Amino acid sequence: FGAQEFGRAVCRLEAAALQARRELQSSALKMALARLAAAALLSGRMATGELPGHASVSLPSTAGAAVGMGLHPVSQASFAIKGYACPDEAQDGKNTKIFYPSDAECSSGEGCEVVLFSHGTHGYAEFAKGYDAWLQTVASHGFVVLAPLTKGTFANKSNCEPALDLVHALKASSASTPPWAAVATVKAQFDRVGLMGHSAGARLLASAARNASKSGYNVAAAVLSHGGTHDANTDALHMPAFFMDAQDDDHVHPENMYDLFERVYPLNPKSGHVFVNLAKGGHMEPSDLGQLSDWTARFLGCHVKGRPTSCGRVYGTESDDLCRSVEHVGAPGRSDPTDGCNATGG
Repeated sequence: FGAQEFGRAVCRLEAAALQARRELQSSALKMALARLAAAALLSGRMATGELPGHASVSLPSTAGAAVGMGLHPVSQASFAIKGYACPDEAQDGKNTKIFYPSDAECSSGEGCEVVLFSHGTHGYAEFAKGYDAWLQTVASHGFVVLAPLTKGTFANKSNCEPALDLVHALKASSASTPPWAAVATVKAQFDRVGLMGHSAGARLLASAARNASKSGYNVAAAVLSHGGTHDANTDALHMPAFFMDAQDDDHVHPENMYDLFERVYPLNPKSGHVFVNLAKGGHMEPSDLGQLSDWTARFLGCHVKGRPTSCGRVYGTESDDLCRSVEHVGAPGRSDPTDGCNATGG
């Protein structure tokens, strides 16, 4: 092994060492960039309440305690709106609830966007705990949420239509002096609004959306929970719509909600539509379990607020996005390639 060969071996070793250092530096740089990207994504989600999983699982406090990192503390109050078609529940004349961020989010500037909720046949009070939790979660994402406190039937036991009272509440609330002014200092904007309904409250939600549009309001999103399958005006649901049911709902069967989703989706396939059939739960799942409370809030954040991070969580395919986070199952007797969770077009 001569001096010349030894010199060549040393050169090869030095070249190999230099290449190894370069590869290590490149790998470290890639890892550092990946960490920075992940941190930036998390920071963006924190700023808008978009943490992985269920960011606001903790029940929002009506005293204004923080819900979850990146979300808003929530307060609530009750006030009166005269003229609902459905009879008032016994609320001492205060027949409407308001949920709103209790920090500075909605107290300055133009205020926060409005979402209105209509209850089921048995009224609001019977399921107030679960309904309150759901609407507090929506409010924690930066919304002013209004809910009429009415009954679902008239004195003769015939059904009234809670959803149709939403337009009346919308008109009363968009007056120059809002009807809640005496109980809550919060500003609301009505350029884009969201409508939500559960059970009988969703039964004519499409008609309510049509009526609101005819009255000059821009209904930017609708959430139909365990209802809406008998509305003759489903063609009015040309805006983004979220259809939700649960496998053990023996009142509004999941296959009927899936058929409604299939009927509405072609009206505006690019606008964003969601169907979820939860593997667990029955007709009162939103009140009993609330597995989709955060997700409906994100859906409204996406389409009413135009928040990209919320859209990403609803329509994305990552492990912490909607269809990979909730336990779902295909509606019985329906050919659904997504097996009970279809989030498309957003």
